[in-house]
Amino acid sequence: MKLSVIIPVYNVECTLSDCLDSVLEQSYADCELILVDDCSTDNSFNICKTYAEREPGIILKHHEQNRGLSEARNTGIASARGDYITFVDSDDKLAPETWTSLMAILDLHPDYDILEYPVSELVEDGNSKHLMRLPCGVYDDMDNYWLVAKAYVHCYACNKIYRKALFREVKYPSGQVFEDAATLPLLLRQCRKVAITDRGSYLYRDNPNGLTAQAGGRELAYLLNIHNLMFRNQWDKHGQNATYRQPLRDYYSYILNIALDVHHLTGTVPDVPDVPLSGTIKLNLKRLIGLKRLCQIHRMFKKTS
Repeated sequence: MKLSVIIPVYNVECTLSDCLDSVLEQSYADCELILVDDCSTDNSFNICKTYAEREPGIILKHHEQNRGLSEARNTGIASARGDYITFVDSDDKLAPETWTSLMAILDLHPDYDILEYPVSELVEDGNSKHLMRLPCGVYDDMDNYWLVAKAYVHCYACNKIYRKALFREVKYPSGQVFEDAATLPLLLRQCRKVAITDRGSYLYRDNPNGLTAQAGGRELAYLLNIHNLMFRNQWDKHGQNATYRQPLRDYYSYILNIALDVHHLTGTVPDVPDVPLSGTIKLNLKRLIGLKRLCQIHRMFKKTS
């Protein structure tokens, strides 16, 4: 078995069939499909059972209690028999022939531990548009992948194919939103080579009721803490290296935006690393007036906008 496809399912009766059909229409055959129903209260589990009865390649797992997205993924990983693992969220889809293209790359390059591919957003008319353009390339330095390729921006779980062995000692954190951002750095510690391709497409459906869209101040503070830890590590290694100055500046700006959102939602001034970086309006203001005052100004403009 080459590829295990894991789809966590929870209360997605309106989009589940569309998702599963796009997966089953993939022509790549050397794979298994693992559905993990996380104790859905709508008709999702029955839809899963219907597909599992019809398609012999589907493995159906069911949680007796709702345990969250991370635990559903972990259940799928524990059941996977493939050399590689990939995830699909049950309100999303895949472009045709995505896995055929991607697995052909992995057949040619068995040294790739993670293969990342493009993400497009599904729009109302059924078409799609690019969510972001990824910097195609092969990275054998994980710091370059994280900083230069800006993996911290696109650390989604679902637009990647992973060597299954990476998950031997790594699990998704139970009960957390932004579990993708917490898990990818742990996987990268074990990687020797990561590649980004422009082949295939993961079709993301914006869900205003989804976990990420509903995230509040506590969840964003958790995300900020993840990036603070990663930034401090990168700064300690590369802060004096001129080659990394712009990537570090970009990453710090990204972190500062999260910190401002945390303050807007909670009223608490969060902690961010204190480093001598400038070059943008926000970074310059942070150095001149401090984070607390910058947070207050940002919150004032948010209220009036």
